[in-house]
Amino acid sequence: MNSTHAKLWCILGFVLFANLFLFQAVGTLGVSIFLFGLLTYMLGLSWQRQRFQKLLPTATIFTLSILFLIFSLTLRAQGFVNFVLFVASFKFGALLFYLLQSDQPYVRSFLELFEVPFRLFFGYLGAAARTHLTVPKAQSKKYPWLPTLQKILIGLVLGIPVVFVLINLFSSADPIYASYVKKIFNLQLNWEALHRPITHIVFSAILLVFSLPLLVFHLKKPAPVLAQYLYLRTRGFVQEMTVVMGLVAITLGSFLLVQWKYIFVNVPQETALVQFGVKTYSEYVQRGFFELLFISLILYGLTWLGLIAFRGREGRRALTLKAVQVVVLAEFGIFLLSIFRRIYLYQLHHGWSLVRLYGGFFLIGVGFFAVTLLLRHFYQKRWVLVEGVGVLLLLLTFSLFNAEQFIATMHPPTVNNRIDYVYLSRMSADGAVGWQMAYDFAKEKLNQNYPGIISKDARRDIFYAGLIVNELLHKHDVLSRNYATESEWLMYKKAALSDLSQQHRLLTNELQASVSAQMTQYALIEEPTYEIKQLEKEQTLHQKYTEALNNFPTTTFDRNKSYVLPQVEQPYAAYFDTRLCTLFTTLDTFEVGVGTTPHSCERSFYRLYSWETKPRYPEGLSRLFVFNASLQRAFAVLKQNMPYEELFTLMHTYYDLKTRIMSQPADERSVEVDISFNTPFL
Repeated sequence: MNSTHAKLWCILGFVLFANLFLFQAVGTLGVSIFLFGLLTYMLGLSWQRQRFQKLLPTATIFTLSILFLIFSLTLRAQGFVNFVLFVASFKFGALLFYLLQSDQPYVRSFLELFEVPFRLFFGYLGAAARTHLTVPKAQSKKYPWLPTLQKILIGLVLGIPVVFVLINLFSSADPIYASYVKKIFNLQLNWEALHRPITHIVFSAILLVFSLPLLVFHLKKPAPVLAQYLYLRTRGFVQEMTVVMGLVAITLGSFLLVQWKYIFVNVPQETALVQFGVKTYSEYVQRGFFELLFISLILYGLTWLGLIAFRGREGRRALTLKAVQVVVLAEFGIFLLSIFRRIYLYQLHHGWSLVRLYGGFFLIGVGFFAVTLLLRHFYQKRWVLVEGVGVLLLLLTFSLFNAEQFIATMHPPTVNNRIDYVYLSRMSADGAVGWQMAYDFAKEKLNQNYPGIISKDARRDIFYAGLIVNELLHKHDVLSRNYATESEWLMYKKAALSDLSQQHRLLTNELQASVSAQMTQYALIEEPTYEIKQLEKEQTLHQKYTEALNNFPTTTFDRNKSYVLPQVEQPYAAYFDTRLCTLFTTLDTFEVGVGTTPHSCERSFYRLYSWETKPRYPEGLSRLFVFNASLQRAFAVLKQNMPYEELFTLMHTYYDLKTRIMSQPADERSVEVDISFNTPFL
């Protein structure tokens, strides 16, 4: 767009588009729609016929890649994957905007990629200064009122939020002032009625003001500042870098030599590991994984500095540094192979895990860049183009590869030669097949007949089954709000409230029996005992449960009313509490706000956080924005194969078995937990 007016219309269109996302629940589809709008906005601001004819291949490749990454966001549910896709699409968009504004088909060096965000930022600041100084003057002759209007609008944008904040603070501090404010302005409307339109107006004005510099934004074809700076700074450091890289080669070689027999041999020498504080070979291969990944980045960076130091120089010293560099890169390749070997050995002993799979993708990327870095030592080519294509292919593969489904179906994680079904139940919707496997395990263990004393291994299986049921109920609780119909969500919430009420009623009946026994034993009770007072309290509480159930809607919520909406949380720790709980302590868990109550006192996974909660069922655009294809498929599997009615039954069975375990001798109650909840990406 050459015309300033056309660019201004583009900015106004984006401001209106951005307002669609205010006061809405936003999920992956909402983020994808916003990124698509941002991409369109960026292309619109950069449009020039001659520019796009010149940069058509660049614009086409980048646009298609960004669209694919944006689309992939709606297909995946794993948080880390979505984060990578979001960051990648945003960075690709920023790079495309940089290339279009600077009229160049691609970056000229790898180091220029690090300059892009700084050039865009300082380019925006320069455009903001030019906008403030030139735009009003250019239009002042034709529209004499424009400079004054601009200053008034900016003053209103800055002043209105300040005034509203001050009025609200003064009104909160002094009720007399609040009364006068209402009388003066005759504001009989509540804050909710004014909040949204005011927020839309202020947000639009601020976004418009910050977007105005884009009317004159343009980047001159930049010189590779960072590459030139590093070249000049390392120009006289050939000998120094030779010493540094020589020491690196010796250190890296010593590490490879020491670990060689433990990583690259066929027969593990576990007997030799005990003296180093490592019990098993599998424990050895999983130690220090993140540290090794970080070391690979350090080695890559040092080798780059060495390359810059001798590039363009001749003589014996430069050849010596080049030879040392090649040795380091050869060792670096073996080092990367050793990490891949650790990943293979880990999955051989413990199955796959997300951190190993994603770490493998990272290592593939580092290995690819190491190869191009080696080739840079011998061939002066534009390897940055090859690296760009490689990164794009790696991202596309990463977005298409369902790691969690691969883990569940190929080689699930194991602990002490047993599949870790709790890990499978904690995976995202991408691994819904693992939910089914975990559900089958929990159902088998909880429905199993346990004669006599429940053994140590059986107690552990029962506890893990309880964690799995808790996880699956939590997934029901979260997914049903976004993917069930409103009537289905109401049925689920009412069933949860009814189950909670039923469990409370059973405990109240136990207390009633205790009080009746007291009154039978003691004919005359002068003052009400603690039990009698507690019974009156619980009966009042149960009346509130009954009233909440009677007032619960069946088809749709009244948005102006509040309801009792129990929630279930994910288990916060793999810990089986064996402390005995009194009846009164257990009854307390049915009060509002008991999220930190020890597990030994619970009779349900559900919690009440408020007696008056407004429904949060998404409507309108929120219903659209929260959509995710993977989550929708997972909820369909959950609803069909793991319905909440069956999970309620398993929950009751779990607590019955737990009560039975608590009645066993003290040395037959504990559970040896051998899994960890400190697992990355879950």
